[in-house]
Amino acid sequence: MPPLEDSLETCAICMLDHNAKLSVVLLPCGHDFHNSCAREWMETRATRDDQSCPLCRTVTKEIVDESGNSDSPGYPFGEIGEPTRSALIYEEQPRMLQQLLRETETRLSRCEELEEDEAKGEEYRQDMQSEKRKMESRREQLHRMLREFAEGEWTQELQAQLEEHEMILMVQERFDAMLREHEERMRRHHELMQRICDQEEQMREMQRRWESFWMEDRQEHEDQGEVGREEREQQPQQF
Repeated sequence: MPPLEDSLETCAICMLDHNAKLSVVLLPCGHDFHNSCAREWMETRATRDDQSCPLCRTVTKEIVDESGNSDSPGYPFGEIGEPTRSALIYEEQPRMLQQLLRETETRLSRCEELEEDEAKGEEYRQDMQSEKRKMESRREQLHRMLREFAEGEWTQELQAQLEEHEMILMVQERFDAMLREHEERMRRHHELMQRICDQEEQMREMQRRWESFWMEDRQEHEDQGEVGREEREQQPQQF
């Protein structure tokens, strides 16, 4: 494992001493962690882009252990951290299952080698035993999933999901159509309301004009009446 000038004395994930367990370096950032901690971190991510260093968030491309063995960050299984049908069903099968099985066998073989290293402490060997049990369980699970795929169970589930997706799309299309109809009704309603407002404004304008005409006409009659009275007063009285 390449030496690091800023290497921490403890694993930043579990906060235990690096020498207590097998340590690895994440590349390209170069930060080091316990192998089991780093593996669990990477495998519980949702996507490959999420498989980044817990310290600096640099996307991890490679994991290198103390002996210089290089490996990929592993498959991002999601929150469970283990291979499940829901996590793998959309991958190319059985190629992906076979690839995961080969990676599991390699990690299991590595655990068995390190487990027998008497130069390591008890906690180190216990960590290897725990990782070994995890890989043995994963191997059995992958073999079972390969059998299920060969028996057509995955195809049936994909078909069921396809039908479910088609049903969801159909419901979505109906909802979109109803939404468009609602928007059209609202548009027509808005147009009618606007026409009503325009007509009311026209009526108010007609009323203002009528009132103005009536006032002018009244004033004209009053003025004519006043002129007539004055003319009558100016005429001489005849006896």
